[in-house]
Amino acid sequence: MVFGWFKENKSKEEIELESRLFREEERNKIWNALLTENPPYKAIQFEPLAYLEPNKHKALFTFDKSCERLPAGYRHPLPNEVFSLIIDGLEGRLSEELLAVKEDFFKSYGEWLDIVLKPENGMLHCYEQPRKVIHIPDDYDCSKMIFAREKQFPLNGLPLKTYVSIKDVASKSPRLVTYVWSRPFENLPSEIQNNAGLWIPDHARPVGRGNFGINYNFYAFNFNYGASRGVVDGKKNF
Repeated sequence: MVFGWFKENKSKEEIELESRLFREEERNKIWNALLTENPPYKAIQFEPLAYLEPNKHKALFTFDKSCERLPAGYRHPLPNEVFSLIIDGLEGRLSEELLAVKEDFFKSYGEWLDIVLKPENGMLHCYEQPRKVIHIPDDYDCSKMIFAREKQFPLNGLPLKTYVSIKDVASKSPRLVTYVWSRPFENLPSEIQNNAGLWIPDHARPVGRGNFGINYNFYAFNFNYGASRGVVDGKKNF
C-alpha cells in the first residue's frame, strides 16, 4: 500500500531522511522567494554616478581615500546590494532611473565595495563597513581596522590568489555565493552563472567589483585603486 511518498517497505531512517529533505526544500523555496521579492538594494539609495574626474571619466581612489570622499552618512555598497540591482536589471525589473545606475556600474573602472576579505584557518572572514584600512605601497594595512559586522564562510579548499568561477564557488561554499551575488547559484540569471567569479586574497584587504567589461566578478586581484560610489541607508530605491 502506498500513501503519497510514504511506502511501507521503507525503513524508519529512509522516511526520516526524506522528511528532512522535503522540509529543507520547502524552506529553501520560501527563502529564495524572499530574496527575489526583497532584494537588498531596495533598502538603500545609490549615488547615481560614480565620482567623476573633470573630464567626466570615473575617478580612481585608494580604498581609504574613497572612504574619505564619500558624502556624510554614506558608505560603499555591499556586494549583495550591487548584484541584486544588477540582477533585477537583467530580469527587467528596474525603473529607468535605476537602470541608469546599473549601466554606470559597467562603465570603465571597477568600483569599491564596503568589505575586507581575510582567509584564515579554512574560513573566509568578510568584514563589512571596514574603516582605518590604510593604503601602503601595492597593498593595504588592515592591522588597525574597525568594522560594523563580520560574516564567515567555509572555504572548503577554494584556492587563494587565483580566479575561481562562480560554479566552483557554488560547489564548495554555496552560502558564499548567496552572500556575494544575493541569490543561491541555481536562482541566478544564466548571464551571471556563466560569467561570474571571484579572486580571494591570501591576506586581509579590501575588494571591489568589475573592471572594463568584467561586470560580475568580486575580487581583490590588482585592486589597489577603484572607482568610488556611495550609498545611504534608509532612502529606498524602487
